[in-house]
Amino acid sequence: MSTLRDAMSHAALGWVKPELDETLRQVRNEVEYYVEDPADGSRMRFCAGYLHQVQGTLRMVELYAPAMVAEELEQLANAIGAGQVPDRDEACATLMRGSVLLPDYLERLQNGHRDIPIVLLPLLNDIRSARAAPGINESVLFAFAPDSVSATEAELDHARGSLSGRNRELLDTVGNAVKEELLRIKDALDLHLRTGGEPVQLQTQVNELGAVADTLGMMGLGVARGVVVQQRDALRGVVEGQQQIDEGLLLDIAGALLYVDASLDDQVAHLGVGGSGEDDPSAVENRRTVEVLAHEAIANFAAAREHFVAFIETNWNHQQLQEVPRLLGEVSGALRMLDLATPADYLQGVRQYIAVELIGRQRVPSGRQLDTLADAMASLEYYLEALRERRPGREEILDITRTSLETLRYWPLPDADAAVADVSAEALPVAPEAIELAPWEAPAPERVETAVTPAAPAPGSVPPTL
Repeated sequence: MSTLRDAMSHAALGWVKPELDETLRQVRNEVEYYVEDPADGSRMRFCAGYLHQVQGTLRMVELYAPAMVAEELEQLANAIGAGQVPDRDEACATLMRGSVLLPDYLERLQNGHRDIPIVLLPLLNDIRSARAAPGINESVLFAFAPDSVSATEAELDHARGSLSGRNRELLDTVGNAVKEELLRIKDALDLHLRTGGEPVQLQTQVNELGAVADTLGMMGLGVARGVVVQQRDALRGVVEGQQQIDEGLLLDIAGALLYVDASLDDQVAHLGVGGSGEDDPSAVENRRTVEVLAHEAIANFAAAREHFVAFIETNWNHQQLQEVPRLLGEVSGALRMLDLATPADYLQGVRQYIAVELIGRQRVPSGRQLDTLADAMASLEYYLEALRERRPGREEILDITRTSLETLRYWPLPDADAAVADVSAEALPVAPEAIELAPWEAPAPERVETAVTPAAPAPGSVPPTL
């Protein structure tokens, strides 16, 4: 009989779930408005009204435990509006959390899982505690679904997992907001890098990065949050005068933010997707981090290659290379975030060669120089492809990168302020005049036998991300 009742409740829930989601979204909006302007008492009245509507709908479809959550949230909203809570900020945070978690639990029921009210007990007591009300006993919830006492440990774990705050629709909305915020921060850093300015002017970006980190933590994206916290702390050190600001630092920060932006969609898409239960969640997230980062890095290489093609086709117009150091610098920063210091250093060598020799000194590369630079960049690109696909032997690919940089006299890395100025004209001749070259396609390296076979993407095949 209980199974039939659950099936009927789930069917009815399917009809009303969109309306419930929208009403609870309005609840969250009202909480946000109230936090911004606590003097506006109407916000909590609206909030309580919406929650009363949710409670009535849930009782109508005989989901009494979720209805009890909505009832407690309604009472909390009334208490906040009347100034009858011990800590207003904490009470608002609890109200927001309840309005986030309730849709998650309902989504689980809509997917055909049975109602296990006992997992709602911690949330219910948190809500009651926020208005200084005593907690309730689990026996109250068992009355709503007596058969739930027989739930297996796996069912209990699944039900608890539904209260993780990872409602897909909500996460999509929050994820888009985070990406927009990261884009604004990155644009501000780019502007500061180009125009200069006092370090204290970056305090706004420090605060914004802190807010983004908190949001990512709420979404359960621990790796992405850790990346943002690291960059926030680095930028704070600049503002407080503990660290000297330079182009490399800002590019590292921009590269890390590029990773977070690029990986957010992929991580949100995988939230709540169950596996075998044997994988460590942090290990799974780290693997996805590497995969997404490698994909975006390859896209940056494709964009850099387009600039080189334009450089050649415009008869060595060095202006075409202006964006290349930034594109490669962002990838280098992201590689360091993954503790891949060696390829990051090699990439810095390539970036420095381009910035100093081609852009700074306006040199025209010989055919040999261009081939050597192509070897360095292609091998790094192959390395990233192998990293993304977790292929073995990828460290051997970097031998080609190092050899190419040694030929260009940019390994070991020269001092950034006194870059190589005496590259032998005999060893590395500079073309005295324009030479005819087909658009550059990175040649496949032949010095090391390896399973890496895919050719570098054709120009324009991967759109630049920045």
